Amino acid sequence: MKKIICVCLLLSVACALFSQSVPVRDSSIKTDYLKKSKNQKTTAWVLLGGGFALTTIGSVLALNDLSTGLGNIFNPDPEPTHSGTGAEVLVITGVASMLGSIPFFISASKNKHKAMSITFKNDFIPELQKGSIVKVPLPGVSLMLRF
Repeated sequence: MKKIICVCLLLSVACALFSQSVPVRDSSIKTDYLKKSKNQKTTAWVLLGGGFALTTIGSVLALNDLSTGLGNIFNPDPEPTHSGTGAEVLVITGVASMLGSIPFFISASKNKHKAMSITFKNDFIPELQKGSIVKVPLPGVSLMLRF
């Protein structure tokens, strides 16, 4: 009796494994990684461009303050008219923004490589149908890792 129960359980598990339908999401994983990579690269370019613009504006303001300060070298003014704090803030913010774009470029590259290393293929597995063995396609996802 125990043998019959064990065989029935084994057959029910085997039938359940081959009878399940697998939803095929072939390109959605790949497109998700590519979309994420594109968004990260766009963010990185915006940070880099904005940081460059802020650094340029801050540098121009600082040079303008320097030239007015150097122009009055023979007529020293005991009280400076402009402290130049805004220019320093712009330059520091711009440099920080440009440095902040580096991790976005790196992660965008990694996500693009992940998307390119994912492959989809149909493996053929043997299945018993109506007394004969038939090879049925089983969709599979493989991820190639590079070390």
